[in-house]
Amino acid sequence: MLQGGYMGKYLVVDTTTGAIETKDWNEDYLKDFVGGPALGARMLWDMMPAHTDALAPESVFGFLASPLNGTNVLFGGRYTVVSKSPVTNGFNDANSGGFFGPELKKAGFDALFIKGKSEKPVYLLITDDACEIRDASHVWGQDYYEAEETVRKEIEEKDGLKNVRTAGIGPAGERGSHMAAVMNDMHHTAGRGGPGAVLGAKGVKMVCVKGTKKIPIADADKVNELKKGYLAALKEADIDFFKDHGSGEAATGCILGNDASTRNWSAVGSDYYTPEEAEKLGAPWADERYKVKSKACAACPLGCGALYKVEDGAYPIGDTTRPQYETIAAFSSNILVKDPAVNIYANDLLNRAGIDTISAGGTVAWAIEAFENGDLTEEDTDGIKLAWGDGNAAIELVKKMCSGEGCGAIFQHGTKYACEALGGRGAQFMTTFSGIEPGQHDPRLMPGLGRAYKWDPVPGRHVKGTTGYIIEDDKYNFEEGGPHTGAADVEATSYTELESAAGFCQFGGIYGSQFSAVEDVEAVTGLTIDLDSYGRRSFLMRLSFNVREGIERKDYTANPRNLGFPALKGGPTKGAQIPVDLLGERFFEALGCDQEHFWPYKDALKAVGLNDVAEEIGLER
Repeated sequence: MLQGGYMGKYLVVDTTTGAIETKDWNEDYLKDFVGGPALGARMLWDMMPAHTDALAPESVFGFLASPLNGTNVLFGGRYTVVSKSPVTNGFNDANSGGFFGPELKKAGFDALFIKGKSEKPVYLLITDDACEIRDASHVWGQDYYEAEETVRKEIEEKDGLKNVRTAGIGPAGERGSHMAAVMNDMHHTAGRGGPGAVLGAKGVKMVCVKGTKKIPIADADKVNELKKGYLAALKEADIDFFKDHGSGEAATGCILGNDASTRNWSAVGSDYYTPEEAEKLGAPWADERYKVKSKACAACPLGCGALYKVEDGAYPIGDTTRPQYETIAAFSSNILVKDPAVNIYANDLLNRAGIDTISAGGTVAWAIEAFENGDLTEEDTDGIKLAWGDGNAAIELVKKMCSGEGCGAIFQHGTKYACEALGGRGAQFMTTFSGIEPGQHDPRLMPGLGRAYKWDPVPGRHVKGTTGYIIEDDKYNFEEGGPHTGAADVEATSYTELESAAGFCQFGGIYGSQFSAVEDVEAVTGLTIDLDSYGRRSFLMRLSFNVREGIERKDYTANPRNLGFPALKGGPTKGAQIPVDLLGERFFEALGCDQEHFWPYKDALKAVGLNDVAEEIGLER
């Protein structure tokens, strides 16, 4: 077994039969894929037949703790969920912070894979080297916050276990909403691509974990040395403002600087918001009025989360959580709302229902624009008169999404599903990438995001690809050798591939040491990481899953608006146009893929050790 970072075992639970198996890892998989999305793609490749429907009993859902989880590594608290996406019908991964991943490791397991479909709702209780399936009928239908509290109390009374960590779904996941998220530790969210729908299709409301084991570390002295370096870097970075206000501290600047979307990605933020109006949407303004205390994920010295108590304004909801930047932007400039009460309330509603706030905000923006242009009517929206800047109307539509009632039966599944269900009306206003609403960072401002949004195996994600480098200089150079093209793109992507696998938070890279994930993984596991080989292997494994499903170049789609076609006529991104197809061609060429399908050549797969994958789907040159 490897020297550290892994417990050496994973669980497989069949909710149809009730069978629970503990299995030993193929150690080569851990060495080759490290963890997270790449390891998840490798396991789903092995465990699922090709072309399995995302919501079928034969479909597999995975929770993967990461090698840094539960160790002494700062920022090493994130875990990953993997499945097929009900939106794209391809591979899906999403990750989240909190404490669930480290607790799964402490219970003796590096991962949990669930297949089957239970006849009645269940939850899983995982303790040291053990797993039990329990009835969850009494919490099925409850929102995630209620269900989490109920089950935690039940386990404490029955089993004497305190501080149990949970991950599960709200009512949206139970209904199979294509925007359904997996929630954990109250407000943390693995949200993108509809993973909550897949977990719900298995009849699983929640996974509860309590462990006491110690995670082995290969070189504890090196880990401590790195930790001291991070703390010194954090001190130099002057993180107090972020530590006090979280990612929402950036909302004001992102709205005025055209990083956040404005009017469904069609306009310039400063044309609609004065500096004073934009400042009111940033977390510092709301923190002054509502913040109760800060919250941090496992092994995090920043603590970007916070608890709120809101007893005034348009929506006095009492105890809730602070929205992060993505949610603030999605329910402010994205729909031209200026009242911060809207994004705070929308965040609470969607977290309780277990719905991805990014996709929900994108769906609301699309619906408003389609309504404004007459493509949708009050008959389609149950009488809700959608309009730019009308926060009350936006909240009413969010409530419909959360309940799944009336028009919510359609809108709960996101922009793509709703548009198709309504006969294609408003299709010209869809701002999605292969059906996924993108994160609230504009590729016209950071061009590398354009390639990642469109061409990553899991599209629309703001944490993939060249986000490993926030490039300012020469960023619009799209000639061969430019910062977002070909080999440079592969190099940058390799780092974010490892970062995700390791369970390393990107805020650690921003405020600590940007390239520390390699050293962290090596110190914890004893592995030697060749970053270029690792990044290629990781990306190609995720890509190959989609190739086996028949997904090819023509199936990856993007709305031209997000890429600057037509170009904006003002603001920081005036005139910017991102040639995302050219960037894709150069990226896949450098990766060893053909140009017609963007499928990998056999020799490129074999060069990084994916020999069996090469024989099954690799192309001959």
